[in-house]
Amino acid sequence: MRIVGGIAKGRRLKSPLGASLLRPTSDRVREAIFDILGPDIEESRFLDMFSGTGAVGIEALSRGARNVTFVDNKSSSIELIKANLERCGFERNFEIVQCDALEAISTLCNRQRKFDLIFLDPPYNSDMAAECLEAISNSGLLVSSTSIMVEHSVKKPIPDRISGLVSEKEYKFGDAQIDLFKCIEV
Repeated sequence: MRIVGGIAKGRRLKSPLGASLLRPTSDRVREAIFDILGPDIEESRFLDMFSGTGAVGIEALSRGARNVTFVDNKSSSIELIKANLERCGFERNFEIVQCDALEAISTLCNRQRKFDLIFLDPPYNSDMAAECLEAISNSGLLVSSTSIMVEHSVKKPIPDRISGLVSEKEYKFGDAQIDLFKCIEV
């Protein structure tokens, strides 16, 4: 696993050891995500939920995001994110939040945080994608132009419309699917 673009391009990231429950977003899918986002990534406020290794958020920093908030509930993932940030030379412009995703949404809302781009990569066998989209839609985290990308299994579809969010496009990569949600109201 490596960073595929920006100032840290080519840097190798640490991967989880052993039979981990982590399923890092592949280099190919990450590259496609950032091709889709294009110049919107520059100077964006980026939220990486279910961060795991931190690869997606670090890719955002590498490509010019103003700041990235990493969220994961596992201490092993938090340590992996810190190690990967250090490997890539990032010392600032990020925040790491260790807690459950729904708790993080509430916490970040209470801190009056706003995000231009949000990436969700919950466990494939869970219903967390829809739950998080519902919570995000009803939070104060969004601006009118916020884009939310959700990675999930093609075998576990999520609704095209959740509260104030609508899926504008779907991208498929083998078993992985990325849905791009936009705000229909803020």
